[in-house]
Amino acid sequence: MKDKKRANRLLIGITGTPGVGKTHFSKELGRKLESLGIPSKTIEINDIVLKKHVYSGADEFGSKIIVERTLREEMKKEVSDAGVTIVVGHLLPETGLHPDICIALRQDLKTLANRLSKRHYPTAKIRENLLSEAYDDIGTRVKSMCHEFYEAGNEEQRQKAIQYICGKASGSKAIRPKKVEIDRFEELKELIIKGNRFGF
Repeated sequence: MKDKKRANRLLIGITGTPGVGKTHFSKELGRKLESLGIPSKTIEINDIVLKKHVYSGADEFGSKIIVERTLREEMKKEVSDAGVTIVVGHLLPETGLHPDICIALRQDLKTLANRLSKRHYPTAKIRENLLSEAYDDIGTRVKSMCHEFYEAGNEEQRQKAIQYICGKASGSKAIRPKKVEIDRFEELKELIIKGNRFGF
């Protein structure tokens, strides 16, 4: 096992529509950092919402109605003053945090719909999330909060994002991922024209 290295403070935000693979990505990133001897702390925003009860109720789909002011206060307490902190969740825009690097994960609409269906999301909720992904709602809102912002829509882009973050954390030469703008409108248009079970 490699000796633990002291990393400069680095705040990483991982966000995206539910179902794009945020938890899997953050775990892979954590394992890679650990293999380099760099300890990290991962914070799932949804866990804080439940643990600290920072919601006022639920909407028609059962989703928590967030009290943003309280969420921001609780997230500030959770973020470490040193080392690598990875904050994960679609609620990143509501945290008030300003990560050094944000990765917005993207997913094609067909795969996303299948994943949400397997999670037993109501049809209307799936439709809402597909529209959010098509319009890149979360990425658009979080972009101005971050010092560096990248989208990753495939495995190659995700791996390059992990390599870059690990390079930054270790203080070695880090190659910035290419800036990409992922457009899902043609996929949405195809869903609408063909007709579908989501009611577009």
